[in-house]
Amino acid sequence: SILLDDGSYRQNPDPLPYPDTSLSAYQTLRVGDQVLNIEGILHQDERGYRLLPTAKPTFVSSNPRPEAPAKTATNELRIASYNVLNFFTGHGQAEAFPTRRGARNPTELQRQQEKLVAALLALDADIIGLLELENNGYADGSASATLLAALNARSSEPYQQVIAPVTPGGDDIKVGIFYRPSRVSAKGQAATQTAAPFTRLHRPPLAQSFRHTASGELVTVTINHFKSKGSCPRRGSSDYLLQRDQGDGQACWNAARLEAAAAMHSWLATLPTGVNTDYQVIMGDFNAYRQEDPIRWFEQQGWQYLDDGKADSYSFVFRGQSGSLDHLLTTPALAEKLVSFTHWPINADEPVLLDYSTRFKPASQREQLFAPLPYRSSDHDPILATFRF
Repeated sequence: SILLDDGSYRQNPDPLPYPDTSLSAYQTLRVGDQVLNIEGILHQDERGYRLLPTAKPTFVSSNPRPEAPAKTATNELRIASYNVLNFFTGHGQAEAFPTRRGARNPTELQRQQEKLVAALLALDADIIGLLELENNGYADGSASATLLAALNARSSEPYQQVIAPVTPGGDDIKVGIFYRPSRVSAKGQAATQTAAPFTRLHRPPLAQSFRHTASGELVTVTINHFKSKGSCPRRGSSDYLLQRDQGDGQACWNAARLEAAAAMHSWLATLPTGVNTDYQVIMGDFNAYRQEDPIRWFEQQGWQYLDDGKADSYSFVFRGQSGSLDHLLTTPALAEKLVSFTHWPINADEPVLLDYSTRFKPASQREQLFAPLPYRSSDHDPILATFRF
């Protein structure tokens, strides 16, 4: 790859050099846009290739921002998965800020919350699986309760949260589920798996069964978050030989993710929610790409992989490379009821500068680069599936 440099060693420049100093919350630059009239000096160093322009490049929008997904009909069921990028409130700490992750102060938290609520409202989902919520309980002030209250303040159909029966592990983050009682009702009991291999590396999954009010059908939904590819095991550690990068393109901890997939499949076979139904969903951040072992293993067990039929769809961009880490699979019976699957590309294609953070931004940029819009509300794109029974 080649990086288009600005020919300056200045950090966090103001004004921003590209595109034409006009980047803003409303005028963006997205992955897939074109850069024309490139002339300059090609420079190579230990970081790779950089082009130092001697003429002003032209930016052409060829990947416009997408509209919100179409609203659901009253007889449909929509299920979504969304990684909310370390939504932390600091509740339970001696002092709320700084938190271990996420927003560094109340201003940033408010900005993050506004963007997330805009995205969640636009999903129009009856059941939402959430990832990277601070693992600080469910009471007022907790991450899940705070986001829920903010969402309900703007929603015409309020949501409720599923509360895990036990503390979902010791990780800083947890998964969660919001649902609309106007469209679905919780059935059986909420269930989480905190036994091995979910005692370390992975976040414990959360499962809940629901009755779809319009059809009367029962659906069990499970949200999960497997170990990331980063923080590779140290040479000489007990994990090293099995969990190191094997050079097969799946990076570190692939064996751990595969073990988690098998364990979750076995756990769901025990009907942890107490509800037996042919309609089941597993979704979330698998930290595995489409053709990697964990996803293919689920398919070998009979789970149906849902997608939008586009070969170039992706939900995450890492170091300039695009791919899908966020997935939704169902039992064959539920796959037959699929009306549409949508990958809503509101985040991965957008510049990081447009997120909630105020760090390294002068006052002018804090205003220019922020708006309470769904775009760049996280680093992962949401995915959603709509069913009709």
